[in-house]
Amino acid sequence: MRGKFLITVVSYFIFSTTYAQTSSKISIDYTIDKGTSKQVASGLLHGISANNPAQYLIDGIKVRSIRGADYHPNLPSFFEEPTYKRAKETEAKLMIGLYYYRANDSYFPGDGGDFNKWEEICKNVYNDAQTKNLDIYSWITWNEPRLQWGNSNSNRNRYFKAHEVAYKAIKAINPLAKLQAPEDHSYNFDFMKQFLLYCKTNNCLPEILAWHELSNDPLNIEAHCKELKEWMLANEITPMPMTVTEYQGESYSNDNTSIPGVNVYYLASMERAVQYGFEFGLHACWTRVGDDPDFIATLADMADRDNANLPRGLWWNYNTYKDMTGRKVDVNIEGANSDAIASLDSNMKRSVILIGTRNYFTEHDVTLTLNNIPEYLKYEEKVNIRVEKITNEMILTNPEVVVAQDYELNNNTVSLNLPRMIPKSSYAIYISAATSNNNKMSFEAENLTIKNSFTTGKQPYIFNEQIASNGSSVALESNSVGDYIEYTIPSPGAGIYNLSAILKGASNRGFVQLYINGKATCPPEDLYNSDLGYYKNDFGNIEVGTEDLNLKFEVVGKNPASNGYFIVLDKFDLTFLGELETAKVTNINNKLSFNIYPNPALNIINIEIDKNYSEKNTLHLYDNTGRLLINKKVISNNSSLNISKLSKGVYFIKIFNKEQTSTKRIFKN
Repeated sequence: MRGKFLITVVSYFIFSTTYAQTSSKISIDYTIDKGTSKQVASGLLHGISANNPAQYLIDGIKVRSIRGADYHPNLPSFFEEPTYKRAKETEAKLMIGLYYYRANDSYFPGDGGDFNKWEEICKNVYNDAQTKNLDIYSWITWNEPRLQWGNSNSNRNRYFKAHEVAYKAIKAINPLAKLQAPEDHSYNFDFMKQFLLYCKTNNCLPEILAWHELSNDPLNIEAHCKELKEWMLANEITPMPMTVTEYQGESYSNDNTSIPGVNVYYLASMERAVQYGFEFGLHACWTRVGDDPDFIATLADMADRDNANLPRGLWWNYNTYKDMTGRKVDVNIEGANSDAIASLDSNMKRSVILIGTRNYFTEHDVTLTLNNIPEYLKYEEKVNIRVEKITNEMILTNPEVVVAQDYELNNNTVSLNLPRMIPKSSYAIYISAATSNNNKMSFEAENLTIKNSFTTGKQPYIFNEQIASNGSSVALESNSVGDYIEYTIPSPGAGIYNLSAILKGASNRGFVQLYINGKATCPPEDLYNSDLGYYKNDFGNIEVGTEDLNLKFEVVGKNPASNGYFIVLDKFDLTFLGELETAKVTNINNKLSFNIYPNPALNIINIEIDKNYSEKNTLHLYDNTGRLLINKKVISNNSSLNISKLSKGVYFIKIFNKEQTSTKRIFKN
């Protein structure tokens, strides 16, 4: 489905509502660094339960933080092992409220002047987590106090006291515990100042300052953070990390932040807010409220609301956001009704951009310009640009690819008019080195080793077809979710590669997740097509080490229009994009290391093993289709290999023993 990239944010918001045709010019400057890309806005409120959503949907995004309940009759209960385990497997920071006892108890802290019961409640929640050995990042002292307590001065003061009691109860047990407050239902500067001054006076300043951003229109979150930071510094309060633990529409029924085009505004604003101390943003979904027994965890509205087993349009925003690794870069926008973020990753050899429009009824024109493009995004002075259209669908099994081609650079710049954006949509844009003439290895599915497979239908088989690559393909006539086929591909050598595949679409095809060495590195792919035929799918850039690649294609669902779960695989291509920046030349002291010279070569190459020589070393030489051409023992730490009979091209030498392996490319002239 993909060809995938550092994150940046734009310089302003346009809040006026317009129904006319709009346009904007977006320019990216890769020389202006905006800091580490951490996907700060990729958090969830009540987003994961023991059973929902489908695991591949969780695997396909970066879950940075989760806020929720210890126990609740309807919402996910993070103190229960199945839910806790699933959440922690994402490596998310867990933020737990101390107040969820109220699902079964009408007591409010301070009722009848009694704060002792509240103190015991807080201690019991904390001690329960300790007994269960739960790793909780922060403790929330209350939720939306101005709504729940009322907005009078007396009620505010009662809430402030409740926060103080909770803070000191937890700190008495663990002085290093993090407390999070006030979790106000909207940003209110006066309330925040009053709260912080009370906390300063009473020694209960939270470690994390949190509130909610609920609005029909995108909000200027970076301005809120800037205002708070400057005020705290002026009032001798050390600024603490700031967090928005709910961003959604203004009311339960309003889901504007789930609209892909609008959602980008929130992601971009929170990324801009990082410079002022912003740390976490958590998306909310209140389609079903907490007292609804039919509440279902939908990854905070990223999965379909009925079954939480297929992605909606919003999920693809966060799937793209996950790929925004490396560094953020500068984005500048001229014109109305667009926002954007952009990233650049020198290790993964890619740049990723998300563009959103806030137009609800009219289309939007965008001109995109990329300036000062780094060398690792170029091949023969060309870049490859892939644009995917993410629409506001309740089920979207694949965004439509609207641009996929190589572009020539002009003075290290490229500019293009993007296809017109439809209302409520976003664009996911992936930029990497041109691939059309780049060094490529091809692997025919029918020639690869099937490592494992499971099916409730017919076992994998090879069939012949003239229009298939090399005249053959592999079919798995799967019958249900969970069926899979797994291949092993020999490592072509450590580096970053673009992975693409020739697949065959039809009306009986499944929705498939590709796991590479156990990880959902690439997005899922919908093989459904009303027309029967082969097509090329770009899975994006992947990191390859010296070990073999295990490619597991697992059926995770099907398009609502499909009448089956079949998979047909034809060919895989790995296009070399560059060396790993971090010599995941990892643990080099434990790796077998060797040198090859000359390289390129015409007749003879010399092989010199630098260290860890073993008489049991074996040498394999593969062509660029993965065929094993030479298999021999290495009997010395200095040896030679005659390649005079090989055709001109790229080959791979792999030297290994039981403990170590290493692979390098050679070029035959």
